[in-house]
Amino acid sequence: MYIYQSAYLRICGSSYNIHDYDEPLKHLSNYSIQKHQTDNDDGLNFEYVMSTQDFIQKLNSEYPELPETGKYTWQTHFHSQIKDITLKVFQQMAEVMENKQSSFELFGLDFVIDQKLKCWLIEANMSPACAIRKGQEWLAHMTDDMADGMLNIVEEKIFKNMLDSKVPYCGRL
Repeated sequence: MYIYQSAYLRICGSSYNIHDYDEPLKHLSNYSIQKHQTDNDDGLNFEYVMSTQDFIQKLNSEYPELPETGKYTWQTHFHSQIKDITLKVFQQMAEVMENKQSSFELFGLDFVIDQKLKCWLIEANMSPACAIRKGQEWLAHMTDDMADGMLNIVEEKIFKNMLDSKVPYCGRL
């Protein structure tokens, strides 16, 4: 199993209020819902997505007193939680998942971060959409890097299997 190091965050356009029944979907960060959001807190209509670097920078500037270590980092405060949860999920799924030889699957796991900065798994998706929208070149680079890393892992496994079975290897085009 390989867990990609980076991520992106979907942001809600308006603050959630448990007593506000007029907008029942405003707490959902799904692009299909947020793209119609016009009454956001800052009065802007934009792609509600943020890189982990931007998130950490914002977190450190708005809450500098919180971490005992001085600064938040994605790896220390969030990726470690995501990795632990992901491993537990797939350990539980191992009993019921079909293990097909010479195949792989890309999963996308969606998390929410609460006010205490704890990560919670919302859902896991097989073959997640990796569509890039206009103006998100950093996201295109991130998903390209993730896909390249995934293909390198698959290629190495294929190459090793071919060496073990002495089958010629043609390489990736």
